[in-house]
Amino acid sequence: MEITMRPIATMRSDFPTKFGIPRQSGLVESLHSTIIFEPEYRNADALRGIEVTKPLGIYAFISYICLALPASYILGFVLKWGAMGVACGLPVGLTVAAVLYYTRFRKEILIYTSQELK
Repeated sequence: MEITMRPIATMRSDFPTKFGIPRQSGLVESLHSTIIFEPEYRNADALRGIEVTKPLGIYAFISYICLALPASYILGFVLKWGAMGVACGLPVGLTVAAVLYYTRFRKEILIYTSQELK
C-alpha cells in the first residue's frame, strides 16, 4: 500500500523563501501573507471553530504544567512519597483540565443551542 501526500494549501508571502517568514506575526504591518487552499478544500466550514483552540491550549498549560508538575514534585520529593507521590500528583492536573474543558464546552453548547432557538 502506497501513501501519497498532496498539499491542501499553499502560502504566498512577500518573502522570497519560507525561511524569511517571521515567527511573530503582526510586527510589520506592511507585510502580508495569504493561504490559498486547493479547490477541493475551499470550504468555509474547514476552519470553523479554530478560534476555540487557543483557550484549550491555555487550559492544558495551566492544568499540566502549572498544577500537575508542582503537585507531583511536592508529593514525590518534598513529602518523600517517592514514585507514588509523583503518580498521585498527575491526577490533579487531569481533574483541573477536565473541569476547565467541561465548563468551556458547556458554555459553547449553551451558546449554540440558544442561537438555534432564535
